[in-house]
Amino acid sequence: MVLGEVLRSDGAIGPSPGQRIAVRQQQNIRPLNIYSDLGDVVRRVQLSFAGKEKPIPSMALELASRALKAEPVISDDGSVTLAGYRIPRRASRTP
Repeated sequence: MVLGEVLRSDGAIGPSPGQRIAVRQQQNIRPLNIYSDLGDVVRRVQLSFAGKEKPIPSMALELASRALKAEPVISDDGSVTLAGYRIPRRASRTP
């Protein structure tokens, strides 16, 4: 089970203390933050967030990695490789 939390500059909004214990604390809690463009349309999803010691995978990346049974590799530049596939940082535009 994976629970979500919203990361904010003044602290996270997340599961209750009892829920945190049930999922072994931060081991199974992932950020749910999304950012919308003009018109409140979500066009991109952030794959990781800065953590104290290492990057934290987003909920989307965590669920994909569990489905594929593969650990994500997050590089220093923020690029992500999952199951041997390097996920593009930006989608290419088609005419």
